[in-house]
Amino acid sequence: MTLSIKLLGHAGHASDPSLGNSALEGMNEIMNALLQYRDGLQHQYNNPAFTIPTPTMNLGHIHGGDNSNRICGRCELLVDIRFLPDMSMQSLLSNVQEITKTIADRRELGSACQLLGHGVPVMDTAEASEIAKYLTATTEKRSGSVAFGTEAPYFNSMQTETIVIGPGSINQTHQPNEFLPIDQIDPTIRLLEGLIQKFCID
Repeated sequence: MTLSIKLLGHAGHASDPSLGNSALEGMNEIMNALLQYRDGLQHQYNNPAFTIPTPTMNLGHIHGGDNSNRICGRCELLVDIRFLPDMSMQSLLSNVQEITKTIADRRELGSACQLLGHGVPVMDTAEASEIAKYLTATTEKRSGSVAFGTEAPYFNSMQTETIVIGPGSINQTHQPNEFLPIDQIDPTIRLLEGLIQKFCID
């Protein structure tokens, strides 16, 4: 899930702090509160099926102000939260909204905290499902859990056992040199052909 947190303060000349109300300083307090909230979540929730077994929160983008000599009048922070199957997306949203509003109100800042898009629900296809067992036997690798978004939850919601599989590694994604190794493509094509033969034709 991606959240947008916006603060509205009052711009003014930096020579006199009383002329304004800094949205950037307010966001700094919110960021510290969010990191404390993240620590609490990571102590409360743990799922060893994931490589990273705890929920994650990334403060990924911030934009505020327009110059060093002006008190920041507006600031926006984008937050990425990867949550575990036994967690509620609505509860996470409500908690972050409460953190935002409490700090903003105390500082007399305008505020808004909203979910961007609809978020991606969690999904869980059983390791004992037919497709998971077939792929485990075929690839000689156990299925695992990942903390990134795909369309899989929407297929699962239609009572379709869904597996995410393909060439490449998450370690190469979102980088300037993002790539797929050439030697993984043909084996993946053969794997997909086998899946189609077994689950769509046979």
